[in-house]
Amino acid sequence: MPHHLMPHVFGACFAKQLILLDVVRDRYAVLTERQSAALASQLGWKDARFAPAEASQPVAMLEELQRAHWVSATSFPEVDAKLNTVSPSPTTGGMSANGWKLPEDAFAHRPAWTHIARALLVLSGVHRCAARRGLAGLLQLCTRAHREASLRVGAPDDYAPFVNTLNWACLFYPRPTKCLEWSVALTLLCARAGLAAKLVIGVQSFPFYAHAWSEAEGVVIGDSPLRRQELAVILECPHPLLSLPL
Repeated sequence: MPHHLMPHVFGACFAKQLILLDVVRDRYAVLTERQSAALASQLGWKDARFAPAEASQPVAMLEELQRAHWVSATSFPEVDAKLNTVSPSPTTGGMSANGWKLPEDAFAHRPAWTHIARALLVLSGVHRCAARRGLAGLLQLCTRAHREASLRVGAPDDYAPFVNTLNWACLFYPRPTKCLEWSVALTLLCARAGLAAKLVIGVQSFPFYAHAWSEAEGVVIGDSPLRRQELAVILECPHPLLSLPL
């Protein structure tokens, strides 16, 4: 019987390496190809990308991950659904690790100042939440926004004004906004207007890089449409298996 990742741990495979994300402790772990093969065997995950693990390695690897609170000591009859088994094999060699930034034409059309002011309030709240509660707090914001409103999925053009307004808000916000804060803020802005947007986090292993973006029914909003071909998706929020402490 397989073991499971801990309740707040999600996993994805990039090429032949497993990457783990602990959303409560706000940390990642990137396993080597040998370690990935060993863990995959203990999770009950059979994939052609992994060579058979050495006989002595799975037990030692499992014990080490249990001590670090990545993997549960309890075994289960089914494979863990929090391990993304459909992560893509990137066709573009991954994403540049030089960092995410707003596109050059982000400020071509200025929205109304009242809209920018509202977006600034949302962005400020997201930054405060990130500083105080980290990733778990931001995921709670997104989950709560979806629970408290009746949302519909719009066409890409429906989201464009909110992307534009948020970009302008970032221009006036006194601190740099990273991709995670940007995507969470967009989710909240859209939810207030009745539009559903999903926060997506993708990862790569060579070199390690994590990036967040927004989607609506699989369509990337305000970012490159190639994200799912470049990165392995490790978490989508809202997620039915995501349970966060209050």
